[in-house]
Amino acid sequence: MQRHRGESNLGELLPRETLELYGFAVLAIAGADGELSKAERDLLLCDGKLRGVSEAVLGAWERFDWQSAQRRPLLSRIRPLLSHSTARMLVFDAIRVSRADGGYALEERNAVDEAAELLGVEQSIVDALQGLAEMQEGMRRLERGLLEVA
Repeated sequence: MQRHRGESNLGELLPRETLELYGFAVLAIAGADGELSKAERDLLLCDGKLRGVSEAVLGAWERFDWQSAQRRPLLSRIRPLLSHSTARMLVFDAIRVSRADGGYALEERNAVDEAAELLGVEQSIVDALQGLAEMQEGMRRLERGLLEVA
């Protein structure tokens, strides 16, 4: 997997503590349906590695107790540490990670909306990010279908 244009190098963009909270927030949102699948966790970890997140932070994300996480306090804690653009990235990453297992539960959608509101991301942007995630999934399916070896 390679980085696409527009994907930031999170490891350079955010300090370690903020990076840890960023991943914790994404995991807490993706686990809002009561399950954090291997596909969801793996996507966050793989993307983190590709985007320059240190092994120490990736390890913290792996060990994070998402089931005990309280989203609102976590998001309130990270909000002052994020720029508007990194808040949007967090919301987009939460959408993508939540969908990684092939589903996007109502609880996950509601958690994304709650996060966006707490982070100051407008609903119109959330809707556009949802559409972008759907388009990316469609492109991956199309690519697999066209390039599949029989």
